[in-house]
Amino acid sequence: MDGKIVYTDVNNISSVDEETANAYASEVYVSGKISGKKEEFRYRVQASKDGRGTNIVFLNVSSDRQSMLAVLLISSLIFVVGKRVIHLVPETADIEYIDRTKRHHKQHRDCNHRCDYELLL
Repeated sequence: MDGKIVYTDVNNISSVDEETANAYASEVYVSGKISGKKEEFRYRVQASKDGRGTNIVFLNVSSDRQSMLAVLLISSLIFVVGKRVIHLVPETADIEYIDRTKRHHKQHRDCNHRCDYELLL
């Protein structure tokens, strides 16, 4: 319980050596925090099962950050493209509506002229 590091396991991680892991563990132990973040790691402090010491477990979350940034980038791109498409669609729809309306009025006008002509005969 005096803050002395008894065991360090860095066999499953290549980005940190034993010396750096010990430094991180010492800083976390002295801080008195139960959990938090140190560099690219999240950590959790808990009493050991036998109750004679403290375990500090570090979890590398740098890939989580990269994943979140990738999702943010893709979402932003979809938003921008969608915004552009939405602005184009109404203009096209308005032009088509105007064209249909003009054709309809022209057909209606032509029908009236034919009808008038037939009545005159």
